[in-house]
Order: sequence, then structure tokens, then C-alpha cells
Amino acid sequence: MDTAWLGQVGEELACRTLSDRGWLILHRNLRAPEAELDVVCLDGAVTVVVEVKTGRRPPAGWAPGRRPTDRVRPADLTRRLRAGRRLARGRGGARGPVRMDLVEVEVARSPRPRPRLIHWRDVRPGDGAVRRAGPDARGARSHLQ
Repeated sequence: MDTAWLGQVGEELACRTLSDRGWLILHRNLRAPEAELDVVCLDGAVTVVVEVKTGRRPPAGWAPGRRPTDRVRPADLTRRLRAGRRLARGRGGARGPVRMDLVEVEVARSPRPRPRLIHWRDVRPGDGAVRRAGPDARGARSHLQ
């Protein structure tokens, strides 16, 4: 599996899962002046910029600092969120909130890999690290199967 193909598979799975939850997918791989946005969608009245990170999970599990989401830098999130806000303002009348979510897609290294999606809602750059608020703003992870 090459990394480009793996990334495309991860984005497709993330979009399908979010769409199944009733989210409206507006854009995929949108190039903005600040950054490329993997997925832009609507969760009700909220514009959501979704960064998708995909990785192959080793049989023994992830080593510290090696998860796909560990590759996300706070400066990258800031640029993507800024681009999402600009996009929402440009849609005419879409002045509602804009949120940044992160979807991690884990694919096991096995003969029959079964992907696992972890959805981090309302991620924010802060204190030199990415703070993940989780689905309930309590730091919990939302597992999407």
C-alpha cells in the first residue's frame, strides 16, 4: 500500500462515515490560499473543516508519538481553521460557527485489514500541542465504525 493510496482510502472512509451521520459534504481536497482542506462539511448549521490522517497500525500497536494524528502541527490547524472561516464567510450568509475536527483512520497491518476511524471533534491548537476536546468537550474520543 503506498501512502497516497492509503490517504485517499482514509478520506473516502471519513467522508462516507460523516455523510452517513447526516453531515453534508461541501468540498474535498479544496485548495485555499492558506492550506489545502481535506474535507469541508456542514454539521447542522456549523461549518466543519475536517483534517483526515491515515496510518497503518503496527501489530504491537502505536509507539508513543507515532499515531497518524501526531503528525498534525498546531500551525497547520490554525491555517486550516482560518481558511475554513474565510470559506464560510464567502458562501454568503453562512456566518455561523466554524469548527475544526480531526478524523484518524487506522488500518491494521494484516492480511485482511479492517479500518478503524476515530473522530476528534473541535480540535484546537494550544500550548504547543493539539488539544482534542472530544465529542463532549471532555477529551473523550468518538469511535466511528
